[in-house]
Order: sequence, then C-alpha cells, then structure tokens
Amino acid sequence: MICIIGLARADVSDRQFYKSQSINYNGQALVIHGLNLKPIKMLDIISELNVRGYDAVLLKLHGHENYIEEMRKVSCDDWEEQVSNAFKKIKDLNKQRGGKILLAGFSIGALLPLELMMRRPDLKVDQALLFAPALNLKTSSYLVNFFKIFGDRFIVPSFSVQSYRAQDGTSMGAYRCLFEAVKRLEKGRLSKLSFPSLIFMSPNDGLVSFEGIKELSKNFGSSKLVELDNSKSQLEKSNHHLIIDKQSLGVEEWNQKVVKHLDIFLSKTL
Repeated sequence: MICIIGLARADVSDRQFYKSQSINYNGQALVIHGLNLKPIKMLDIISELNVRGYDAVLLKLHGHENYIEEMRKVSCDDWEEQVSNAFKKIKDLNKQRGGKILLAGFSIGALLPLELMMRRPDLKVDQALLFAPALNLKTSSYLVNFFKIFGDRFIVPSFSVQSYRAQDGTSMGAYRCLFEAVKRLEKGRLSKLSFPSLIFMSPNDGLVSFEGIKELSKNFGSSKLVELDNSKSQLEKSNHHLIIDKQSLGVEEWNQKVVKHLDIFLSKTL
C-alpha cells in the first residue's frame, strides 16, 4: 500500500492524538513506545495506521521526555495509571466514532498493556500489533539488576542508538517496573487475551528471547509471528531489538515484511 497522508496531531498531557485522514475509517489505535525510547520514534507505525483508517493515540510514558530527573521519579503505579487512562481515552473515542480498537506496542510498550489486560477484564482491544514484545527476557537482560543496590533513582547509562533514546540512561525504578511486569505476566494466564495478534521480531534480538516469545504466542488469541531481519538498517549501530521504523529496520524489509503483513492482518479483522 502506497499512500502519503499528512499526520493531523493534537497534544493532550501525556498523549498525542494523530487523526486519520483516510476516507475509509476503521477505528482507533493505542500506541506505546519502548523503554527509554523517544515516543516520536513510533511515528512510522502511526503513519501506517493512519493510512489504513485508524486514529492513533500515542502514550508517552513518564520519564521519556524533558529532563532525566523525570526518569528518576518513574513509578510502576504511575505507569499503570497512564496505561489505564489511555485505554479509557481509546474507549471514549470508540464510542464516538465506532470501528475496532487496536493496540500497537513496542517492547515494554507491548508488555504493560497486555499484562494489565490480563488483570483488568474491563480493558479490551480487538487486535494487537506487537513489536519485539518484552514478555520473555533473555537472562542477560537481568544483569542490570547489579545496580539495584543503588536504589530506584540510580541511572544506568544507555548504550542504545543515541538518536532514538529518550534519556542518556534508564533508572533502576524503570527497570524494576519492567521486571515486575514480566513476573506478573508469567504468573498470569495469557489465554485470557483472546484477540488476534501480529508479532514482529528479529530472531537475533539481544534483549527479548525469540524462542520464548514463539512459545508464548501459542497461548493467546490467534497470533502470527513474523521474523524480521534488520541487517540493512540505515543506522550505523545495529540493534536487533530496534525494529520500529524504516531507518532502524531498513526500507526494503519494512515494506516487504511490516507493510505487507499489516495489510493482510488488518484486512482479516475489519
């Protein structure tokens, strides 16, 4: 699908609203970024959704804008409240405009809403797009726990791609929220999540276990796992976890894999 439509954006506190300009309206999408990722880097995903007739609400988790001091103040309860309120906003929009409700999350941005939906039957979506969802982490991802002796406010320096990271480091409080959400999800029942899901992930992901996600995907809804290869990424520093836009994945892989499977997946659920 090739279509260029300008994004109509409106800012509301911790959320940005991107209105679809498509004549074929299909619903609303809640979009959530990854840990220490600039929220605006989800824009390519939002563009694809807008083109396909979905309004998009981009949730900006606290600590990912402005000063690094905000990252030090991150709390799990605060993030949960943000996600819950964003769901309410999507539900209100859906009552006004109709259509489907879609979740599009990357890494922890997929984990937080999925784990919350397991505990909150009042929070629902009709379909989900999950980019490298942090539902099952590699053992090496937990090595950062070495720094927890310094407290939640301690900032662990980041070595991710500089142009993508929100801050120069991530607080141990934020990591704690990640690990606790994974632990709760492991104890829960993914079978409660019965909606169709499309999962994008690189087998070489250094943070999330590909085999773990492959196994988990069998336990909820009707899911399809699409393997991505970002060896042609336009970034100087390769990062197999970062697969969220044309630049990090490569234009050819984006168009042949992400766009192609989006069209197939969304056409089945309209």
